[in-house]
Amino acid sequence: MRWAIASAALMVLMLAGLPGVAVAETVEYQVSASADDTQATQTTNSATLTTMRWPYSNDSIRSFARWQINIPVGATIQSAYVKVCSNSSTTSERAVQLQLLDSDSCSDFSTNPYAWATTGSTVNWSLGTWATGTWYTSPDIAAIVQAFVDRAGYAPGHYLGLCGSWQSGTAVTSARTWDFSGSTYGARLEITYTAGTANEPPTADAGSNQQVVDSGGDGHEIVTLDGSASSDSDGTIVSYVWTESGTTIATGSSPQVDLGIGEHTITLTVADDDGATDDAAVQVTVSAQQATTTIEYQVSASVDDTQASEASNSPTLSTMRWPYSNDSIRSFARWQIDIPAGATIQSAYVKVCANSSTTSERSVRLQLVDADSCADFSTNPYGWATTGSTVDWSLGTWSSGTWYTSPDVTAMVQAFVDRAGYAPGSYLGLCGSWASGTAVTSARTWDFSGNVNGAKLEVTYSVGAANEPPTADAGSDQQVADSGGDGYETVTLDGSSSSDADGTIVSYVWTEGGSAIATGDTAEVVLGVGTHTILLTVTDDDGATAEDAVVVTVSLQGILTVDAGDDQTVTDLHDSGYAVVRLGGAASRDPAEITSYVWYEGATQIATGNWPTVCPTVGAHTFTLVVTDIDSQTAQDAVTVVVNPYDSDTCPPLTIPIYTPQNAPATPTLEELPLVSSVTYCDVTWTFSSPVRVGRFVTGDYYVVGPVTITGITPAWDGVKNGSVLNLPVTGVLARSQTGFDTRARGGRYQASLTVVPPISMVAGDILISSICMADGETPIEPFGGGTQSGSPVKSVSVLHCLSAPVPPDAFRPGYTDRTQTIYLSRNLDRSLLPTVNYGQTAYVWPMRHGIFEGLSTTTIHTWAWLYERPWIDICWFNYDSPLAYMPGYGHLIARAESMASLILATNEAPADKEKLLIGFLQYGIDLWGAARGGFVGWPGFGGLQSGRKWPIVMAGVLLGDEDMASPTVSYPNCLFGEDTQTLYGDGWTGTTVVFGGHQYGKGLDYWLDPPPTETKDAGPYEHKDPTTWNSWNYQSESYRRCCTASGWVGYALVVQLMGAEAAWDNDAFFVYCDRWMYEDNAATAAVLQEALELNPDPYFHDDFSIPANWLLPSSKHASEQFVQDMWNMFRTTLSRPTDQWME
Repeated sequence: MRWAIASAALMVLMLAGLPGVAVAETVEYQVSASADDTQATQTTNSATLTTMRWPYSNDSIRSFARWQINIPVGATIQSAYVKVCSNSSTTSERAVQLQLLDSDSCSDFSTNPYAWATTGSTVNWSLGTWATGTWYTSPDIAAIVQAFVDRAGYAPGHYLGLCGSWQSGTAVTSARTWDFSGSTYGARLEITYTAGTANEPPTADAGSNQQVVDSGGDGHEIVTLDGSASSDSDGTIVSYVWTESGTTIATGSSPQVDLGIGEHTITLTVADDDGATDDAAVQVTVSAQQATTTIEYQVSASVDDTQASEASNSPTLSTMRWPYSNDSIRSFARWQIDIPAGATIQSAYVKVCANSSTTSERSVRLQLVDADSCADFSTNPYGWATTGSTVDWSLGTWSSGTWYTSPDVTAMVQAFVDRAGYAPGSYLGLCGSWASGTAVTSARTWDFSGNVNGAKLEVTYSVGAANEPPTADAGSDQQVADSGGDGYETVTLDGSSSSDADGTIVSYVWTEGGSAIATGDTAEVVLGVGTHTILLTVTDDDGATAEDAVVVTVSLQGILTVDAGDDQTVTDLHDSGYAVVRLGGAASRDPAEITSYVWYEGATQIATGNWPTVCPTVGAHTFTLVVTDIDSQTAQDAVTVVVNPYDSDTCPPLTIPIYTPQNAPATPTLEELPLVSSVTYCDVTWTFSSPVRVGRFVTGDYYVVGPVTITGITPAWDGVKNGSVLNLPVTGVLARSQTGFDTRARGGRYQASLTVVPPISMVAGDILISSICMADGETPIEPFGGGTQSGSPVKSVSVLHCLSAPVPPDAFRPGYTDRTQTIYLSRNLDRSLLPTVNYGQTAYVWPMRHGIFEGLSTTTIHTWAWLYERPWIDICWFNYDSPLAYMPGYGHLIARAESMASLILATNEAPADKEKLLIGFLQYGIDLWGAARGGFVGWPGFGGLQSGRKWPIVMAGVLLGDEDMASPTVSYPNCLFGEDTQTLYGDGWTGTTVVFGGHQYGKGLDYWLDPPPTETKDAGPYEHKDPTTWNSWNYQSESYRRCCTASGWVGYALVVQLMGAEAAWDNDAFFVYCDRWMYEDNAATAAVLQEALELNPDPYFHDDFSIPANWLLPSSKHASEQFVQDMWNMFRTTLSRPTDQWME
């Protein structure tokens, strides 16, 4: 056998040396990163799971994987197979359908791929009997892989993406995938291919775009098409077919066609002697003979002209200054014009009727208002932006009642109709401001009586002969290797296919990141290892421009490189002697596979992995990363981490005094506040244009007495991360769904219009939120779990308020959306309302210690105060921009944290020890209250995502004596909360009087009690139905009832009752439901539910359907935390409310 193998290998080597012989090669690829496979539904995406459904019992869940392949272009695929390792056992018949994702290089699955397009043939894989831990191989998918490498945009190094969806069967099986430890079980793709013998397809060239004129005036023109530049490198083109909108209009390489007036997109398809084809398109524009049109527009409404000053606006005057004696008054007019887009303006003039007489020299300056359609002047336009050229109109002698005509304003009108957003019917706005002279004259305008004297705009234009802009072509994307191993490669950029249909291209400029790197139609540039997006801008002989981009990837050539990440400087925020730091080695690269990352300080190993969390002490540290690849090559790199010591001026206070009316501090005068040029808080630094007065709230957050201009923020916005937002909105389309901190926000939630950069002007009432975000490639780690459901890239934020005057040192920070700057004082807290029950110990068991809790053996009231000492940003639903260094990224975890924190505050801990946690917890409530007062829609029930936002508001209102805040659902009934929309009185199938309100999908309870006829989901109350009649939506609601809601609510439900605040809470069903959750036998009802669902005829509940094991004993639980369970057991029965009101 050894001889046979050796002989076969020798034969391969011999054949490889023969010309014209293609040798088959077999390669195997494996999923290599946590975002390279996923389990996806229509609404959610789980790119960090270690298993995925293969398949699910219906098409509501699909699974995806991608592999980076390096098969040569033109290769012939002999065979291809997917291999997965089973994570479950079954004998049921089922099949998964495999399809190719329609992409030249598949993106990772950090965004939901459920609806991504697929293409080409499908392969159905009948799975049969599976045993856990066994590898299984699909049928041959050579056709799918061949279709991928045959794509015009394919290049070695691209990612092939595969969708695995349900094809048949009712059993649910899962496959092991990326497992975060070398990907031992990552899905594999085995391919056997031959290279070098595939036919090279032809190249179609349909010629340059053409612009012609209907020379005969009959609505048609004969045009010659030219495909003679088409070619076939390894054969002959045997046919040329020209089509328009799918209809053949000509054949041959250079036919003549009769085209009507208008734009024509004509496609040339060429076929070679091997049957391969290629397409190219040409644009032909046939214009009518030019004719000029003159039209006159007149101001037509009282708000279409105005006289405006810096402070006032007069859109209803019958005259306006034309001009005033200085620039303190400007005049505006607008006209609704219907000139066709693309028209050429031959001439344009403004005409006004004088309302006064003078011989003094003076001039008015005309400028175009910078808007695609100018708004009316019901708001003051004095400071509106203008654009383009100006025209100064020297007025000379004027006689009242006489019409006068301006110099030609063609350039302005042309600029307006050339705007990308212009359409006929848009309003052109003009500003007339003082240019010279001291005389004041006025012009008659809208006069409310037929508008005889309204300002006029006369325009002469033609259509059909406008310059055709050039077409930029930056060439095909390139993948090159660093051939010299020095980290750089010389690359040729090719823009020679750029064209100009009606003239000549006069310049080619290549830029990267806004900086010019080369000129000319072709250029050689030296690029470093990495991915480069290079922009080509071409300009024609009429000044028109066009852009196109090319992506050049320079990869390492057989070299293992290591990158330990950027140096870091952080601060010990708690005077604990250390800081929590994420080290980053994910930028390390190897042509094959890196198998280990080991971190050292000196000779001591401190961590492993490409993103480990460490706790370096105060001082400077040098950490060395050693990486090893699959070939046992090693390389190392070092990173410096400096941990600055605690500084009370830049960090949260370690303790907070108990302020009362008796010891309340005085309000400082403005002169008593520090005068500074910059201020730093929690590693964010704001720099001001000139020294300003700053103060601090009781929380430690800073405010500045305005107005002020911020000229710098550190860390700075780099176009991707560390963004700042001024006056975060709580109403409108941006509220609850968008963020301005980081472009990597999950689900495309980043909104560029929210991001502000210096210089930033702030006046009293303005609020600036500045963020520190994750490094490139970093994965989020929150304090309550190794990962996060929200995927927020934000690590922390700092908030800066601009006030009009100093506030007392015991003032809470106003809500970070509360521009009314409502000030609450801690001296007014009625702390006697806090319970003081005896738990018997001061260590509180909390199993998930990550982020700021990293390295702690237990948690105390002081470490819980760390959680609330910085702002929790909680407006964008699903926590897509929450600061995950200290804030939970999921509503159920927010509720669990609140139960822990508020129960700790309800113990007999010393008041001085409670104060910092109390202040931070109430500040979170004040922040949420500010959003509610501002018109925010709230946090309605959506599984476990929207829990926990009501209690901090209620608690703050009760303790501060603010009745409106204490009962937010009474004072702001349109602001919804998850606990209220998910609990209600009603008869349940288990014999209960209170039921769960359902999953609800972000809508309020009233919606689901009476859903519209068009609603397709059944996501509201469901427990009144017999489970034998449930559908999949009902079951989904039940899953959230058991996993992610009441188990987190019960702690603060107990505190509300211990404080006697049930009336303020204003939903009695909530407390009865929490009793039900704690006293009903959840495991027993789950077992009965399993039996009922087995009788349910809905195919969703298939033959081997089973409820999750954690719904049954011994996993079934009531409170999520043991401390909460203990407190409930000890003190719930001390309340006057019966514990059995939930039972019929």
